Amino acid sequence: MATTHPQQVEYLYQPKVPWCQALVEEVVNHWRQRALAHPLLAAISAGDLSRRTLAAMHADVLWVVTAFPEYIAAFASRCPKHDHAMKAKLLENAFEERTHPRYLADVINALGGDGDAILNDSEWTYEPGDWAWHARNWVETCAYHLPWIEGLAGTAVGIEAIVPTIFWPITQALRTRYGLTEKELTWHEIHSGEVEQRHGNEGLKLLEKYVDPADSATVNRCRRAVDRTCKMQAQEYLDYFWERRS
Repeated sequence: MATTHPQQVEYLYQPKVPWCQALVEEVVNHWRQRALAHPLLAAISAGDLSRRTLAAMHADVLWVVTAFPEYIAAFASRCPKHDHAMKAKLLENAFEERTHPRYLADVINALGGDGDAILNDSEWTYEPGDWAWHARNWVETCAYHLPWIEGLAGTAVGIEAIVPTIFWPITQALRTRYGLTEKELTWHEIHSGEVEQRHGNEGLKLLEKYVDPADSATVNRCRRAVDRTCKMQAQEYLDYFWERRS
């Protein structure tokens, strides 16, 4: 009998500012739909992808996200000085992120990989794939080099608005097809669920607050940053491991 996975409830905040409405409809939702139609997600949902490939997919993500608490703390340090509420949210997010690499390492271990070797790689012996190098360099560009609001667009929206869509079907399949336990799925429950969804929605509200719709250059830069990051995940990440599947 075929296994029917539960459907994800629509979670994205619907902006009130026209340029943000267009950002959601033309960029974020475009890439969400592209991801859901990707053959890699179909293969995972059917249980046809090897555990080895699944472990490799998650291992490269772990190599990228081990530094996420630092990146988010950097955004907090660059936050407009008197926006104390936003600074507090970013610091809380950075504090939450400190445990996530451990949870992701547990997933890799459960799939037969060695998550701890990446988590504790003080000698830098892990060799990530080309996608992971590109992803990490882009996120560091957002965190440290782009203007504050443009960098946040590329991460708080470009990552956290789309990750729940990509990892929802993966989460369901890891539970029903690959036999991971609820404890082993902690990272996936966070990143396909309410926590990551909330962060993405906060990012959209941040763009509404800080970007002047009349400032076409900043609007275009933020839109481009979101598009670049969404493509990196919804197309390039999935393509990379589809081409290397086993």
